[in-house]
Amino acid sequence: MSRLKLKGDELLVLLYLSRMLINCRTNTFFYVSVCGMIADLIAPTLAASLMTTSPWLPFTIGISAMAFAMLLTLSIPETYHARTRITSSPRQGPIDAQPKPYGLLHHLNQILAMFKSRSLCLIFVSFVGEQLILKNSGFAMRYVSKRFSWPLSRFGYFMSARALVGILIYLLILPRMSSFLQHRTLFSPLRKDLLLARTMGIVLAIGLFLAAGPTLGSVLSGLLLVTIGSSSTTICRSIAAHFVDSRHVASMYTFLNLLNTAGAILASPLLASTFVLGMRWGGDWQGLPYLCLGVLGTVSAIALFLIRRGTGEVEEMENDGE
Repeated sequence: MSRLKLKGDELLVLLYLSRMLINCRTNTFFYVSVCGMIADLIAPTLAASLMTTSPWLPFTIGISAMAFAMLLTLSIPETYHARTRITSSPRQGPIDAQPKPYGLLHHLNQILAMFKSRSLCLIFVSFVGEQLILKNSGFAMRYVSKRFSWPLSRFGYFMSARALVGILIYLLILPRMSSFLQHRTLFSPLRKDLLLARTMGIVLAIGLFLAAGPTLGSVLSGLLLVTIGSSSTTICRSIAAHFVDSRHVASMYTFLNLLNTAGAILASPLLASTFVLGMRWGGDWQGLPYLCLGVLGTVSAIALFLIRRGTGEVEEMENDGE
């Protein structure tokens, strides 16, 4: 339940940032992701130390933090009308700011209208594939421990180092690369995002195939590359916002969160079944789970390469779900 609440707060933050920021949206999404990584890095150690005092202490602090986060979301200002004034330009055409009926059927029609955009469909394919891939943190620990008889305590140190690498990539390297491409090479925001997403998608696929390798070194190296390549998911969120107008951003991010949940549901049986099958076959086939994930990563990367920039940075969806 707490994880679902966190996803809801994250959706509100992403929606707010996507409406207020265009040129620096991707960098801002990187910083939001870093906040989650820092929490994942600190929370387990902090909770373990607090539990030595009382098992109720970390639970109470966690509930209090969630309540505080809920109160903070109430202070987020409405951005729809401000965003409407910004995006109403001769290039994109006037945006109808008249209130429209809202309800379940209206939102379903909005989501269905998104599938008329070829680029958005490709983004959805890439996104759900990457979500299937990235829901494997707990599995990676069991996989390495079982296959190479590596103590869980030592793998815990590796996971901490992996998290630090992810924070460094998201906080320093990727934002600098994004700013360089946009300001020094004069790439448009969409072209820059596509280049970064495709590059990270390739890194992700290579890392997954390495993680299926026969040696511990190749597996650990592959997992580090997966951490770096996982940034393509964050970039995909920014890319998707280029292909919808301001009226559909909320529905689009809601659907991406739905795909995120679907990936989490499907990942566990996929990894478990391939892991059991690989152990039964033995030998190099023990890397079968990451071999299958590597195929998914390749499909996701190919989908990103098939996205076309088109004539503009916003593809107006027809009929607006009316």
